[in-house]
Formats: sequence, structure tokens, C-alpha cells
Amino acid sequence: MVQQRTCQKSSTLNCSDSRIHQRLGQLVNALTEDLGSERKLGRITDISHVGLRKWSLCKADPKLQNLIQFAYSLGWSLTELISLIEGNEDIAEMLAKRKRQKALAPDSEEVDER
Repeated sequence: MVQQRTCQKSSTLNCSDSRIHQRLGQLVNALTEDLGSERKLGRITDISHVGLRKWSLCKADPKLQNLIQFAYSLGWSLTELISLIEGNEDIAEMLAKRKRQKALAPDSEEVDER
């Protein structure tokens, strides 16, 4: 079982919006729980597991390029990621809904060759 961490604002962290940091941390935690480890999430997103852990603990401000990379590697646009982080819906519930929608959607990579 993955240990749940809570986001705590550090005195050295320059958080412009601690709620955004908390939501990003919740997202990283939910994805980590779903995948089984931060290392696996790191391999998928090509962001170090240490960096992801710092995001989940609000100990680092992610660079824009890392947020773009994170979103795209998960099949999301940056707009979708930001909407998820800024939203009010439960992160785990939102991820479950996305998973269900993806399972029901036809495979977009298949081309009709008629």
C-alpha cells in the first residue's frame, strides 16, 4: 500500500498558491497509488521520482516544461492538467472518471481504411 502524504507548506518554499500545490500533490499521490510506485510514475512521465515526491510534499515548484511533459506523457493537454489542479472535484474521483471514459472511447489510433 502506498503511504499517503499530506502537503505541508515549508518556510523555504515559495508557493504562490498553496492550494494549487496541494492539488498537484494529491494528483501525484493518486497516480502513484494507481500505478503502485513513484518510480513507475517517474518512468512514465520521465520526471524523477524524487522530483515527483517533492511535488507531492509541496517542497518544489514544478517548472512549466515539467508540467507540460507530465501532462503529455499521461495523454492530457496542459489545459486539462491545469483544469484538474485548479478544480474542486476530488482528484481520485476525477481520475476514475477519466479512466472509465478512456475505456469506453473507441481507439483513436485505428484508421478506417474504406
